[in-house]
Amino acid sequence: MRNYYQQFREYAIDELGVKPQLIIWSGAIVIGTLFSIPRLNQWNDSREQRTENIKQIKAKKAELEQELALEQHQEMIANKRYKSCIPVVGEIFKNGTHYFTGINETTIARDRITGKTLPPNTIICDANGMTARVSDNGNPTAFAYTGDRDIIQSRLKRFRGSQYSNPILIKE
Repeated sequence: MRNYYQQFREYAIDELGVKPQLIIWSGAIVIGTLFSIPRLNQWNDSREQRTENIKQIKAKKAELEQELALEQHQEMIANKRYKSCIPVVGEIFKNGTHYFTGINETTIARDRITGKTLPPNTIICDANGMTARVSDNGNPTAFAYTGDRDIIQSRLKRFRGSQYSNPILIKE
């Protein structure tokens, strides 16, 4: 064995120009690397999965931030509209009165007395916090919502028991 090592050493130094320790360590590193390839692949896969999860979380966060900004903008618009909007009531008459109703796209805002559609660009509101602009054909459009109950109540209480005739919403 010693004789083989001596021959290898002489061959490595004389012919290759390197020390045999360098060849032995290089071989050990190559063998170690070959055995660690499956672990490196697992690590790379888990890293890619974590990167994908981070991308998904960032996308969801951006979507939620955009939604929040839209909600805040809508609330600002709705709060401003509630200062001058016309509250609407349903077309059904119960117990001697019309009750407040919700606004949606399928209804037409009409004057309760004349039956004509409200003029275009009239701002209407309901008791649930929804405001809208009346379109040319009488349907509500450009909806905005607020959850500020104080603003809603301050607007609606001005019309309870008064002589004002609230517009009604008629389903098509």
